[in-house]
Amino acid sequence: MNTRTLLTGLLTTSMLLLNAAKAQARDELVLTDRSQGCTDSKSVVTSFNKVGDNYIEANKNGRGKVLRRKQLLDLVTAIEKARSQSTFNPESLGITAQSVNLHTMEMHKAACHQSNSDYSKALQKLKEAFQYPAVVEAARLKMSFRDCGTQHVQYKLVIKDPSLHAETIEVSSTHECPWMLPWTIRMGDTKSSTYSTTLPLKLKALDPYTKGPNQSLLDGEKYWRQDFWSDRLLWSYQVGFQLDQALGIELLEALPGAPSVGKNYTVQKCSFAADLSKPELLIAELAPVDKGAVDSLLWQNQLKIGKPVFSWKQLHDKFKLCQAAVKEHPWLEEWRKSNSENQIVCTVTGQSCVLEPGKNIDEFIQPAWLDARLSGKPEIEVTLRRGRFTCGIIYLSPLEKKSLVVLAMPQAGGKHWFDQEKISFHPRNPSYMLVLPDGTKERRAMNPLSPSLPQWARQDNKKFGIEKDDW
Repeated sequence: MNTRTLLTGLLTTSMLLLNAAKAQARDELVLTDRSQGCTDSKSVVTSFNKVGDNYIEANKNGRGKVLRRKQLLDLVTAIEKARSQSTFNPESLGITAQSVNLHTMEMHKAACHQSNSDYSKALQKLKEAFQYPAVVEAARLKMSFRDCGTQHVQYKLVIKDPSLHAETIEVSSTHECPWMLPWTIRMGDTKSSTYSTTLPLKLKALDPYTKGPNQSLLDGEKYWRQDFWSDRLLWSYQVGFQLDQALGIELLEALPGAPSVGKNYTVQKCSFAADLSKPELLIAELAPVDKGAVDSLLWQNQLKIGKPVFSWKQLHDKFKLCQAAVKEHPWLEEWRKSNSENQIVCTVTGQSCVLEPGKNIDEFIQPAWLDARLSGKPEIEVTLRRGRFTCGIIYLSPLEKKSLVVLAMPQAGGKHWFDQEKISFHPRNPSYMLVLPDGTKERRAMNPLSPSLPQWARQDNKKFGIEKDDW
């Protein structure tokens, strides 16, 4: 055999192998059903082999699921039709003006955070949030939900078969909601998005007998019909905070002193807090009309039978105490003026000028106060804020010239010396800073075994050998 004949044979063989590989690559159908979370993950990938005109589930010794050619042609037709359904269709989910009216009370109940509070007036003010256009938008957002932080799901179908469609088809979704809307469709180089609820039903019919983690989402049975209207997570998030704002303002307007004293403040935000460790609270962020030395006031007012306990006059008395104390520390005003976004925020909780009176002050603030031999007690809490971010937390007393800094967070580009400081006082890391009214500062580190510290902190410090910080 001469060299030319040998090369011709090798070339022919190579072409045959290449054509076979191309044919194998073009004729395939693969389903991927994957879910990955914080604690577990599951993935089911199913391949189908083409046998004649049909596809049979691979690696099942001929006993796997069979996809008939007619079924696949119907699927391709459904995919092509779905490409035109690029906008959300609420009627496909049974959302009509009539159904919204029918379920209004369920949505109201789910939106209210405080079950024992009367939201009737607040609901009336926000009635548009429960009318048809707003409900449709809420449903669209729910049907497009995707948790990029903790959960990742994927459902994907790939079809490569010229006898079914000239181009490769890929249908996929990464949404953790009923029907996994919207779906992305690729046909060759063309990409489109669809809100079809028929398409996921067609995809579910392809599923093999071994179920993947997201099959229950494909027909909406896991959630939709019976649960959408009463979904507390959806409606409390969608409308609940607006309801809280309206209800909070209503409660504040009904408090004694509202017409006379309350007019000195503008209500910026209202919310409610309740858990097993503390009483229910109405939390209001107030801007003084005459802000003076303080830009904003955080008012935590205890609720009793759904009504605030403390009056506007009690708040105003505490606010004047905060204003007077802050004025005695000119360095705070210098810091505020150093950046247009800087704010000085004071807190009033009940009849205290701190965020968490009681044990929190006794264990986490008082030790540093005693160690520094400051006069009085840490009775006024001041938060330094730039925009939405906390820059520092400081404690004052009308009886003490020095201020106690327990938290300082460095701020990039800050022009004031405080923006370069870093402090985070804790009984297990007992370092703090004192500042005189003119801004003269002094860093101090407590003895980790100081009797001023709570017993649990001293035990931990001894056990773990925590050393005194060296400044």
